[in-house]
Amino acid sequence: SPHELAEHSTLLVNTTRTPADMVKLLTVNLGDYCSIRVLNAYRIAKETTGTAFPNLPMLGALAHITGIINLSTLTAYIKETMTEKIGEQNIGHYLSALERGYNEISG
Repeated sequence: SPHELAEHSTLLVNTTRTPADMVKLLTVNLGDYCSIRVLNAYRIAKETTGTAFPNLPMLGALAHITGIINLSTLTAYIKETMTEKIGEQNIGHYLSALERGYNEISG
């Protein structure tokens, strides 16, 4: 069905709500083997980088959930690829956004 997640799926949501609140609001059936994880990535981005872009906190959360890449490897990659673009003075804020996303997911 288009309104069901595949078994062992995890739904990651950028929200201020709790996982329990999100389950009540969803129109999909999570089933017995699915989970929902939440993160207020917008707040983290505003607090760390001063921007409204939740990309790095969500990327950190995704890395945590999937385990496809570890945080230190991802941090090194972001530092290597973004420092020139955003400046040495800003990279620490962006890495903080990534790390907080990794550590602050709930659910």
